[in-house]
This record gives sequence, C-alpha cells and structure tokens, in this order.
Amino acid sequence: MAMTQKQMIEMVRQHHPTLSETQIRLFLNQAMDDFARKTRIKEGAFTFSTVADQRYYGLSDDIIEIISVDYDGYDIPRLGTRPEKRDITWWNQYQPQKGIIGWKQERLHIS
Repeated sequence: MAMTQKQMIEMVRQHHPTLSETQIRLFLNQAMDDFARKTRIKEGAFTFSTVADQRYYGLSDDIIEIISVDYDGYDIPRLGTRPEKRDITWWNQYQPQKGIIGWKQERLHIS
C-alpha cells in the first residue's frame, strides 16, 4: 500500500518536529528526484537547435545522462576515440577565470 503525502509528512514530523510542512515537502521532493536519478526510472527527450560547424552545445541541468543522440531521425553513434579534427573554439567562450583549479565544463559532443 502506497503512503499518501500527508502520511509521509506525519512520519517525518515524528522524528523532526521542528520542521515546517513546506520544508518537509521540499525534502520529500528532493528524495524523490534523487531516487529517480539513481534508479534511472526518469526518462525524457530534449530537443535543441543545431548550428552548422558547431560541435559543442551547452545542456540543460535537467539532463542527467545522455543515452542516445539523433539528428533528423537518424541515430548518431558515439565516438569510440577522439575526433580526427579537434575543435576547441568553445574554449574561449567557457574559459574559467584565472585562479580556478579543477574546472571542468561538460559539453555534448556531436560529430
């Protein structure tokens, strides 16, 4: 039997009586999101416009993992190795400020 939201709130209040109902709902929603990410039960599709000769694109924070990429109805296979032609034009756009160590910008690689 599934618990209702009200029952979950009451259960949390037993252990944390000082939390407001709003805080409890926020924590419950965060727990559901974490569970969905870890179990990979949450799926979706995202679309965006592409530009000729542009290899890298920024992604929405809602994207957890890229399972596949297609263009105009055709599947784009993953690269097993580095591309023949390197494109670092995106570097200047996303270059970190001086003094930042360990910076990593995740980008979608389309070829």
